[in-house]
Amino acid sequence: MAPSARTSLISSMKRKGGRCGMVARTSDSMRANCPRKARQATRKHPRDVCFFPGTTQVQVGMKALATMLLSLLPFLGSAADRLAVGDALPAVTCNDQDGKPVDVAAEGAKGYLLVYFYPKAKTGGCTKQGCSLRDSWTDLSKLGVKVLGVSTDGEKLQKEFRDEQKFPFPLLADKDKKVVTAFKVPTTMGFASRCAYLFKDGKCVYADNKGHTGDQAQQILEFLKK
Repeated sequence: MAPSARTSLISSMKRKGGRCGMVARTSDSMRANCPRKARQATRKHPRDVCFFPGTTQVQVGMKALATMLLSLLPFLGSAADRLAVGDALPAVTCNDQDGKPVDVAAEGAKGYLLVYFYPKAKTGGCTKQGCSLRDSWTDLSKLGVKVLGVSTDGEKLQKEFRDEQKFPFPLLADKDKKVVTAFKVPTTMGFASRCAYLFKDGKCVYADNKGHTGDQAQQILEFLKK
């Protein structure tokens, strides 16, 4: 998405009733999306959002703002800047949830490797995405697919997330954003955009930049069965 189409966050902070808020302004091309996404955020934080009818502005509290931005992450970033089919698997090393270094390029040198990115551990969409892969683990394993999950969370949170959901694959704690940078994954306020890349023998054969959640595994399996 071109820079002019991205959400522009106004730096002015406002305090009302002891709460701190921020004004978010969208371009014309996102005018329809922003209020809808903001309304979704209000389901959890209804008192933290204030709309300005007839304008492109919406004032949100910090919790609601974070929720709204997470929902918008899949739409950010230019397609021309993203990893594409035919690209080589980036050479980067990152610790997993147990602090063990994982050489991503070595993991995907032979056979299939799925590297998927999610914004925040232990949140709704990210849990659905991981559980989709967990629940289809038998089918993925039969096809020889290894999986690495990546977010910018720390090792402690990644371990809690993996243990709670019983994920059978490692989660990389990309605190320094080395993996995110190597894979050209867009970030906003430190969160990685939701996306997934399937590699075969070190080459990208499938790129999902749309941010699938509950059907992430289905998308991969359908591709492999073609």
